[in-house]
Amino acid sequence: MNAAGALLGDSDPSIFQIEHVTEQRADARHWPDEIANRKPCKDFYNFEKLFRDMQRDIINRKAQTACFKSSSQIVPGDFFILSGLLCFVDSVLKEGQDRAGQDNPRYRVIFENGVETNILKLSLARALYQDSNGRRIIPDPSTVENNFLGLSRKDRATGCIYILASETKAPALADLKNQGRLVKIGYSTQSVNERIKNAENDPTYLEAPVRVLASLDCYNLNPQKVEYLIHAFLAKQRVNITIISSKGVPYKPVEWFAVDRDTAVAVAEHIVKGDILNYRMDNTTGRIKRVA
Repeated sequence: MNAAGALLGDSDPSIFQIEHVTEQRADARHWPDEIANRKPCKDFYNFEKLFRDMQRDIINRKAQTACFKSSSQIVPGDFFILSGLLCFVDSVLKEGQDRAGQDNPRYRVIFENGVETNILKLSLARALYQDSNGRRIIPDPSTVENNFLGLSRKDRATGCIYILASETKAPALADLKNQGRLVKIGYSTQSVNERIKNAENDPTYLEAPVRVLASLDCYNLNPQKVEYLIHAFLAKQRVNITIISSKGVPYKPVEWFAVDRDTAVAVAEHIVKGDILNYRMDNTTGRIKRVA
């Protein structure tokens, strides 16, 4: 049985028979006392893109492979190659130590073929040691940067909240524009530059050039919910003016609000953080205010 087969149990070993990978037979004396059993990963759909992205990064040499050297290299969020299969250390199921007092938590580990196991850290390390082809994955530096921002590989970028200012010459909007209190707050699943490239011809952007004041990336957020929160929170600041388009058709601006840039950014930040319900708009000052 190869290293991954021993690690995950001895039933149906064919799932680990990978072409061009030499089968490794482990000496039973060197295997840990407790071996976790494998089972189908019921939420594998949450991990499929992670594996596809990592496979692509390895092929494109954005991610590098290196020999596995130490159990200290195993942390949640990291990838390894065990017996020719990518595996992802998803989370800590239970903290713990071995008899010598060494850190030895139990991890949930997902394999690219759709199975998972819960296994002690030192057991996983031992399997990687024994696999002559065992490797750890050194990720793309941009992924490391995301970790410092509090993002993990499981976080899915779903779009961005963008804040725009208009160069409109519409007389009805002149006062708000001159006061710096005419901004559009919207949500987009495409790049902001792509979204606004035809602003001069689109009533959505007041048929005028726009400037990007801010853009905040959103992770794991529902687009419809984001738009609802923006509209509901700033309902009384919505610009309620009818404008005649260049084609002579009257329309009302959508998602344009009479607030300044700082207030718009604060609203967007609290929506992204998920604590917007702790705030309200002060309709006298036009500023965001924490609920007492």
